[in-house]
Amino acid sequence: MYGRDYGNQRFSPLRQIDADNVSHLAPAYVFQTGVAGAFETNPLVVDGEMFLTTAYDGVYAINAERGELQWKIDPIKGAFRQCCGPVNRGVAIARGVVLIGRLDGRVVALDRKTGATRWSSRVADNALGYSITMAPLVYRDLVIVGVGGGDLGIRGSLIALSLRDGKVRWRWFATDPQHWFGPSRKLKTDTGYLKGAAASRARRQFANSWIRGGGGIWTTPAIDPSRDAIYFTTGNPWPDLDGTRRPGDNLFTDCIVALNASTGRMKWYFQEVPHDTMDLDAASPPVLFQTVDAQGRPVDAVGEIGKTGRFYVLDRDSGKLIRESGDVSGIKMPGHGKEHSWTGGASWSPMSYDPSLGFAIVTATRHLTPEPGKHRSGLTELEREWQVNTVRSRLLTLLRVQSRGKTSLMADWSAEVCQPPEELHL
Repeated sequence: MYGRDYGNQRFSPLRQIDADNVSHLAPAYVFQTGVAGAFETNPLVVDGEMFLTTAYDGVYAINAERGELQWKIDPIKGAFRQCCGPVNRGVAIARGVVLIGRLDGRVVALDRKTGATRWSSRVADNALGYSITMAPLVYRDLVIVGVGGGDLGIRGSLIALSLRDGKVRWRWFATDPQHWFGPSRKLKTDTGYLKGAAASRARRQFANSWIRGGGGIWTTPAIDPSRDAIYFTTGNPWPDLDGTRRPGDNLFTDCIVALNASTGRMKWYFQEVPHDTMDLDAASPPVLFQTVDAQGRPVDAVGEIGKTGRFYVLDRDSGKLIRESGDVSGIKMPGHGKEHSWTGGASWSPMSYDPSLGFAIVTATRHLTPEPGKHRSGLTELEREWQVNTVRSRLLTLLRVQSRGKTSLMADWSAEVCQPPEELHL
């Protein structure tokens, strides 16, 4: 499956490749899909066959040892509404079918041996900005997918379909009128808080802002079968950079959420950024592991690192924050110094967890700010921000999850894996 196991740990117990022989690896073959576009797929290998996807939802089954094509489904054609490229992050495989979520809002089950369509179920309307880019997850007889499009004014949701026929079994929405503004009577705004009569007027004026409130779900969840619980993350509210039309906390955007996996009923939520105005999705897939609390007692935990650059460790049963890391990427959070752009922190790239060492391995993005006067002339403010903040480097960081303490989670080491230029000319 996408994270190798339900805990999304992405930890391989294989020992054939180790520190002594890794330098001897050499290419065995190159398989060319012939599809141009971003390549974010997570290949799956089952019984010697590898299954991968391409931009625009092409599916390829190849012999994993020789790289020979077994069958393929061509990318779908059309002009699709989507935020950040026509990507697909992979398939799920179960009971003889290959499952893919597509840009057109469909979940499709393909015969594993031939690629023939077993069923196709439309769960969202791409004309309204909805799309599916995450790899589905199969749990018991359910196929679980999320719909993205939070930057296009959608209402995010997580959906469970029948593995047998694709019929929707349950759906959980990331925004609703009951919770949207948050639990407090005062309302958070872009510049402060509204209280009393002013807060009441704002609730009436923006009573329907939850309908297109965002909260897209676009990375694959983790599941704890012993608790019948599914853990996932939600994206930014909409409008993403302008909160004047959506006062309040904007629940359940930018959250880590736990549901009953069989029914879709909510267990708890943890919001990383209430009233987000910087597009700081809780984007990276959550990971399940064991840790200890401040008193040293063992706790079953779920961890996630998002665009805030902070690694949050929560109690798997209650959602209570056990600890969070400092900023692992050099960015600044509101209340912690200068605010930053959405291009920092950790995005969809999954982290992994090594249970033998107790380390979480994460990647994050560090902003690199050019010297004053280095901007190119003739650019709009938005174009200048884009160019400044996309000049950045990638960090690989090891976090020790067994650390004690309520608010500290120290990085054991951090390495620059993409060296920045010596001087930034924009």
